[in-house]
Order: sequence, then C-alpha cells, then structure tokens
Amino acid sequence: MFLVENPDGVTIGKAVVGTAYAGAVNFAIAAGATDFAAGDRFTVTVAPGSGKYKEYNPTNTDGSEVAVAILIENTDATLADKPAVAITRQAEINAAEIVWFMGATSDQKTAGLAQLQAKNIIARPAN
Repeated sequence: MFLVENPDGVTIGKAVVGTAYAGAVNFAIAAGATDFAAGDRFTVTVAPGSGKYKEYNPTNTDGSEVAVAILIENTDATLADKPAVAITRQAEINAAEIVWFMGATSDQKTAGLAQLQAKNIIARPAN
C-alpha cells in the first residue's frame, strides 16, 4: 500500500498495488519482478489545468465529472466562455439553492456534495 499525497504533502488517499486508484488523480501501480520496499515512492506530474470550469456531470470524462466549485450566479457559457464568480474552497453553502445538471439523480447529487466537501465547500440543509 502507498499513501497518496497532494503537492502540499497532505495525505489524500491510499493506493494498493494492482488496483486502480481513483481520486484527484487516477493511476495504477503494477507489481514488478522486484518487491517494493518501505520508503519507495512515485512522483506523478500533473499538467496545469486551463483555469476554466464546466457544469458538473459525473458521466463526463473531461474533468467535469468531479464537482470542485459552486458558481455564484447562473451564467450561460453554452456558445462561448464567459467570466463568472465561483466558490472554489472553504465555504458553507445552502444545499437547497444548488442547481444541478438536468437529470441529476439523488446518488449523483450525493457524490457531488461529497466531492465539494473534499474541497471544504460544505452544503448545509436549509432550515
């Protein structure tokens, strides 16, 4: 087993040899002819993102399958990129005011909320 750390050295998960790891990055560590030893490590270089956001939808495969931010106001960027303001970390939001993508299931919403919580965006139920 290997600890997975973010660039700040914070443990974000555990990877198991021979099992796909799915998290902030996706990878697999295959067993080789020589056994791994304590202290072995791998460095994964991740290219910087575009700085752009897209509507969360867990069926996508372009990065928008993970919820990472909350748009402050409705912004239609269907035809072209548009500037907008978003919450990207450390906030409490009203869960009842989240507008989900068309057809979002309860399970998909729960997964999205958990992903936001990992970014310290906490959805509180309306009182």
